[in-house]
Amino acid sequence: MVGYDILTFCSSSYLNVLSLFVDSWVESDCDSIRIYTDYGYERHAELIDRRFSSRKISIIPFIAVMDDFGSNCATKALAVESDMRLISPGRNILLLDCDCLVLRPLGDLYERDFEIAVTVPPSVIGTGIELNNPSAGAVFVKHNALSKAIVRRWLDLQVEVQDRNHRCRDQQALYLALSEARGLAEANILALPNTVWNSFPTNNGSLALNRWFSELKENEGDVKILHFAVGTYKDKENIDRAKNISLGLSEKGRA
Repeated sequence: MVGYDILTFCSSSYLNVLSLFVDSWVESDCDSIRIYTDYGYERHAELIDRRFSSRKISIIPFIAVMDDFGSNCATKALAVESDMRLISPGRNILLLDCDCLVLRPLGDLYERDFEIAVTVPPSVIGTGIELNNPSAGAVFVKHNALSKAIVRRWLDLQVEVQDRNHRCRDQQALYLALSEARGLAEANILALPNTVWNSFPTNNGSLALNRWFSELKENEGDVKILHFAVGTYKDKENIDRAKNISLGLSEKGRA
């Protein structure tokens, strides 16, 4: 199995959210975990000592304290670029949002041929428009010159997108950067079904959650990453139910 490292940008104000899921990262098949954060992390020393003490984990403060949603999202690409300066070319990276739960091994994916892989709805794969709405919540990167250039472009485009008032400018800029890169014959961008590689509800309403749970049941045994987006992590019942369904356990069974 090919090795990879998990990295995330998690502002200090979200470390409590990451603490809900970091054990699944430690127990995964990744080689190491690098948590990029802001300098406010020192205020959470007790939480860090209690929940982030694994030898797999490195905490890397590299930016001023930030609390707003837009800035948090926009810092993901900066964290990846910073990480690429630290690690040797040839290393594999998985950029994860801090509200993601890893369920199954992921290393085999890196045996496939790509520079960057992103998750999209299965219905659009192979249509030619699959990169129109990629998720920035789980981005698989092979560290080479091409992927490094794409990440740099992702960063640059966020400035342009910000001027257009996109709230999630990281995702819009990622779409633009990947679309440009796919136009280069040598750049291989891989689209993966989000129902397997980054499964998340569209919103936190009861209808959307029930649709998500039904989708998880349909993909039982295959889901590799659960993404508790749009604040669904705030209800532990959502976490337990989604995890149990995905693992084929009773919904009322042990989490």
